[in-house]
Amino acid sequence: MKLATAVILSYNRQDSLRRQLLYYANKPIHLIFADGSDRDWGSGESGSIGEMTWEYFRSPGLDTYVGRLRTAVLKVETEYMFFLDDEECILWTGIESAIQFLSQNDGHSCASGRADSLSFVDGKLAIGPWGRWSKPLSLTQVDAVERLSVIGQKGRTANLFYVLMRTRDARKLSQVFDARFSFNTHSVGFFEIYLASFLALAGKWKMGSYPFWFRYSSAEVHTYSNNSSHLLIGEASEIQGLLKTALSSESHSVDEHSFEFSSNEISVLIDKYFGAMQLAENQFGNAEKTRRQIVYDLRNYLRSLLVRFYKVLLRVFFPGIYKLRPYGLMREKKFAKIHGKRSTFVADDILRMARLYRQFPHGVGRGVLEKELRLRANI
Repeated sequence: MKLATAVILSYNRQDSLRRQLLYYANKPIHLIFADGSDRDWGSGESGSIGEMTWEYFRSPGLDTYVGRLRTAVLKVETEYMFFLDDEECILWTGIESAIQFLSQNDGHSCASGRADSLSFVDGKLAIGPWGRWSKPLSLTQVDAVERLSVIGQKGRTANLFYVLMRTRDARKLSQVFDARFSFNTHSVGFFEIYLASFLALAGKWKMGSYPFWFRYSSAEVHTYSNNSSHLLIGEASEIQGLLKTALSSESHSVDEHSFEFSSNEISVLIDKYFGAMQLAENQFGNAEKTRRQIVYDLRNYLRSLLVRFYKVLLRVFFPGIYKLRPYGLMREKKFAKIHGKRSTFVADDILRMARLYRQFPHGVGRGVLEKELRLRANI
């Protein structure tokens, strides 16, 4: 019996898809690869590795994203599912913890744990917190609109994209999407903001302390951007309309509150935190800053100076430590020891995931996959 399904959308990174096969091999999970690549990946349309099963379909083009997503979600047969980028990883033990939590908390629309990063420092893999997305956050307010307000204020929509959710909710939010959606006419953050808004309105969410979501970059990356995606003019109202339709179903999993969408309250919130108007204010509204904003900016500036001074000291006197410590990074063994101390299964899972990314930093080629599967079959 499969515990969950991963819907993995990809575009011209098929080697990363094969790495996903190796990581989830022998786990009771189903993978659906929704590929927009120019060419077929050449590894077949379906298969299995132990308990893990997978299927693959391709609809060429980046702008087929929503069509691929809708098709993939309709193929899901398990009670729980999650979305995943091709290069990244959601830890298997994290999935198990999220399933256990969600099955015991009907008032929550989704579940997830820590958000960390994988990157290479001097050719060695390092793991550390993924910027502001790693900070603890809870959306446990009774009022649904207040939950949406919090996720907007914090700029944490990505945390509600990489979560375990109920499949019936995923079908609602995907079926109301216009298949003609295009990245040529919509902003990059449109779907992420829509999904996060849906889940925040649909139920509660609390970020768990267990390792769960790992961002990945094969490059030497040590800094994190805090810039959130902004919507184009008119997209906030479009998301409000989609939410009204998606949440109006009587079969919605969480129906504690009646959502009143006759006003523009939802649209105003989304426009306030993600809209083009906010971008304009950031560019031209400096003269209208309040005293509180000035104090806040000054405090952040002084804090950044202190961090820079700390980095300079480390770089001059402790160059080896400097490359890890200012960013909270640590080697995989130390990370596994700290965050897997309550369970050897979690520690082993972290190390296994890290070894796979260290061995195949740019993904797994078709021939390499076949060789790896033969080696595993002989063990």
